[in-house]
Amino acid sequence: MYKYNFTSSLGRVLSLLILLTALSTGIMGQNNQQNDLLKTSVDQSKEQSRLTEINTEEENKLFSMLIFGHGGMFEWQHSNNAVTIDPSIVYGGGLAFNFRVVDWLEISSGAGISVQTTDANVQNYSVTMMAVDNEGDPYEKRISASGVEESQQYLWVEFPLLVRYFYTAGNWDFFAEAGAEYRMPVKSTYDQSGIFSHQGYYKQYDLLIDDLMSSGYYTDLSKSHEEEDIEMNNLLMPFVGLGVVFPGKKSHFFFEARYYLPGEDPFKEKQDVLFPGPDYNGSPSFYNNPSVMSNGEVSLSGIKGIVGIRF
Repeated sequence: MYKYNFTSSLGRVLSLLILLTALSTGIMGQNNQQNDLLKTSVDQSKEQSRLTEINTEEENKLFSMLIFGHGGMFEWQHSNNAVTIDPSIVYGGGLAFNFRVVDWLEISSGAGISVQTTDANVQNYSVTMMAVDNEGDPYEKRISASGVEESQQYLWVEFPLLVRYFYTAGNWDFFAEAGAEYRMPVKSTYDQSGIFSHQGYYKQYDLLIDDLMSSGYYTDLSKSHEEEDIEMNNLLMPFVGLGVVFPGKKSHFFFEARYYLPGEDPFKEKQDVLFPGPDYNGSPSFYNNPSVMSNGEVSLSGIKGIVGIRF
């Protein structure tokens, strides 16, 4: 009769359990190793991404773009004391490109437009000068004007070029700057009204002609005209300024104050006197006095505040 060997069977069962346990432990170890490798790979990817973002931010510091609006108060200085020119408000906007050469130094350039309206007046003015009429006879031209009011309108295109020195305090960038702005007049016109006299005294005949309109002589003539062109050259204006860049995540708020030093005289075709009247006995019906800017030396200066966003 067959006799069942319990001990032998128990040994085989235990051996099988040990083998299964070993296999299970090995598989779990491999899974843990794979998980550790995957986690390490993910961590390395995140770190690489973070470093890439940091590098990108560092690269972005080398270049930025600025969209801005501006407004300020400007004034013309006139060498003729008879002319009074009121300070005028100037406003506009534009776009600038900034290049950070080093952490503390930036070069900026761009383009913008500005609009300016100026009011000038002459209360009383009189002058005499020698002239020649259409027949070649010399005479003394006697000119006077009163209650003259003139309004000038300017549209400028501006191209600034400047250098900024930065001082960083925390996340704030303070700066000082210096540069020059090249201005091109797109449109420059004037409206003028007043009371004018243009008389002629002929010493050789002891004759004063003060009321002969057909020959260009008149007294206390009320005359006005609108939107006459002012001939102008381009203008270069140096400036200095201070400002601050406020911190932001992707863009930065920007504020700046500039002072424009008096620039060169941009007005062409200067007259020897104000309101010279028609030459060579021309009719006043076809003649308009030039702008007050066409006499003397003129320069422009002022202050401007600029606000914008740097990207």
